[in-house]
Amino acid sequence: MWHHQLYFPISGSQTPQRFPETTPYQIPINPPPYPNLFLCLGNSRIRDSVVIVDDNTFPNIMAVVTGYNLPNAMHACSPFVVGGLDKCDYIWKQYQQRGYVTAYAEDAVKINTFNYLKKGFKNPPADYYLRPYLSAAESQLDHTTVNGLVHCLGYLTAAEHVYDYGLEFTRRFLNETYFGFFWTNTHSHSDISQTSSMDSYMEDYLRKLVRQGTMENTVVVFFSDHGMRFGPTRATWSGHLEERLPAIFIWLPQHLRRSHPEFLRSLQLNRNRLTTPYDLHLTMKHILAISGRAEMESLGPAPDCPQCQSLLTPVSPLRSCSDVGIADHWCTCWEYDTISSTSKESRMLGKRVVSYLNNYVTEFRNGTFAKLCAPLSLHSIKSAFRAHHNALDPDEVHTYRLIFVTSPNKGQYEATVRHNHTDGSVKVTGSVSRLNVYSGEADCMNDFAAKKYCYCRKKKG
Repeated sequence: MWHHQLYFPISGSQTPQRFPETTPYQIPINPPPYPNLFLCLGNSRIRDSVVIVDDNTFPNIMAVVTGYNLPNAMHACSPFVVGGLDKCDYIWKQYQQRGYVTAYAEDAVKINTFNYLKKGFKNPPADYYLRPYLSAAESQLDHTTVNGLVHCLGYLTAAEHVYDYGLEFTRRFLNETYFGFFWTNTHSHSDISQTSSMDSYMEDYLRKLVRQGTMENTVVVFFSDHGMRFGPTRATWSGHLEERLPAIFIWLPQHLRRSHPEFLRSLQLNRNRLTTPYDLHLTMKHILAISGRAEMESLGPAPDCPQCQSLLTPVSPLRSCSDVGIADHWCTCWEYDTISSTSKESRMLGKRVVSYLNNYVTEFRNGTFAKLCAPLSLHSIKSAFRAHHNALDPDEVHTYRLIFVTSPNKGQYEATVRHNHTDGSVKVTGSVSRLNVYSGEADCMNDFAAKKYCYCRKKKG
């Protein structure tokens, strides 16, 4: 009998630093009776491992649960249309269609993955869905807020409501097959240090899962969508990597290790190889296939990463970011040298990126928001870097990373561009990251992708 359970508890890759008690329990040097509660696949010290595919939570989660990149996810199941999100073939639906009981729970009603600036689900996406309860709880129960998000909710933290739901779900269906997706934001979203407040709780929680027998027939994935996106830490080189290399740990039950020792060898091997959320998507399909309820071929590939694969098989050490749908901006394989931030070329590249941002907002949704947002101008370039040349690129093309500030919003951004020195063309790769908070600046913009580039001409209040 097979269970599959997903825990997405932290937004950050520095799990060993933030979970000093939980991590040794996950990765013991001398295994206790229950060895390696989770197998480490990637964290801040294992570079070029699990790499995000885009900015923010939604696109990275959609890559995991649908195999789509952001543009194709928006087309297949638009979050801006009532019932649009219901149209996608989420991985939990594939489990549900084959007899698994499903659950989805997430805290932070205000910034919920499928509801922040989106229409949400018209129908419950899973058999057990916690959002109605948490919406009522946030409205009716006494609560405190930290960094703008509900923290204490009644006698528990908001995150504990989600974890308790997961614990009860796995206990109720201990002798049946289930798929659970439990995600928390409130103790880790806005403060790189806040996660450590849940360390002892998470260690105890994992021990509860062991004691009630959950781990005996359950594959558990404990992972994050991305690292810290804002604040002083993010502007550093380690912050650049922290955002792009979220943590992931995978637990395989003992009998699966015994029957398929090659799975364990693959996970250990893949720790230091380039892997993506698309690979996790295919891993979940692989687990469903080995349950005997589906053929892998019938489950299909990850639509937007034909070359991606299950993490239970060895990943090629020769993989490149372009092979697996990762834009230069999110790729951690580049090596950079610092260059002058005041040079003529750096200033030119900065102005071209700002022009790109203005055009993006002006043309967004057929110009719907063009009159609402003030045009930006380049104020200064804080840092500039040039990547070591890639053997696959033409000699005349160079890749640069810029950290710059715009006016009038004092916005701090990071962009990766390719500059062709022969024809003078400049191409922005991936999206442009916003490195400082913009709460209150872009309330006139209701799209999560364009909001970070908008400075409203008229402010509320």
